[in-house]
Amino acid sequence: MELGRTIIAKWKPFFESLQEHGLRVDSAGHIWLLHHLFLDVLNRDILEWAEHWNSHVMRLQHQVNEAPRDMFLFGLTRRPIGIQEDDVGDVDQFGIDWEDLEDEELIQALQERAENPFDDYAPDRMNNVPCEAPDCPLSMDQVQGLKRVLYVEFDMDTHSMDVWRQIWIRALTLCRGLF
Repeated sequence: MELGRTIIAKWKPFFESLQEHGLRVDSAGHIWLLHHLFLDVLNRDILEWAEHWNSHVMRLQHQVNEAPRDMFLFGLTRRPIGIQEDDVGDVDQFGIDWEDLEDEELIQALQERAENPFDDYAPDRMNNVPCEAPDCPLSMDQVQGLKRVLYVEFDMDTHSMDVWRQIWIRALTLCRGLF
């Protein structure tokens, strides 16, 4: 819901507006150029949104205010999924595998892998939706030349949609000039 109000509300009208600036949605070359120019920055925006969302403190009625990340992590220890306190004899002993606790090799391996408990938690990998771009219509030299021109003329780390629109227009003009 929130993602739609922020990321989608920002990017959908932008991509639609590019049709007024030469985008042909039925052209594999144009789709490739969209991927080339915008996929990384779109992913950056989504990751920034996710980090902000997971870190923001939510006001919770009759509960301690917490961030979604903390609610998830602490929730796993407070209320393990599918386990009711009445189902467990001694809560303090529940889940302890006494045989593994006495396995010195396992304990050594776990200690070698141990991470700093005070570091910010970040998963090893984020969920990924593969989005394969169509075949690149340019040679590697042409792609590098396109990048060089755009990096000289524009701030490619911008958050300004007006600047990204100008980048699209310039990139499309350059690509048209190559054929």
